[in-house]
Amino acid sequence: MPPEEYTTVTISDETVENLAAIMANNELDSISEAADHVADVACDSDTLSNAGLARLSYRRLADRYQLQ
Repeated sequence: MPPEEYTTVTISDETVENLAAIMANNELDSISEAADHVADVACDSDTLSNAGLARLSYRRLADRYQLQ
């Protein structure tokens, strides 16, 4: 889990492909905008930063796969 001060993350090729499809379907200009869009839809709240989305995704994966 990256510390709060991290501003970049590494994501899988599959995630990039999914975000690219969301980008194209919603006429967004960047992967970052696609990540924000997904977070908005998923959380129905204020826009998350990429680092915030990464933390949320990590928690979900950690719970799903019982990661430490």
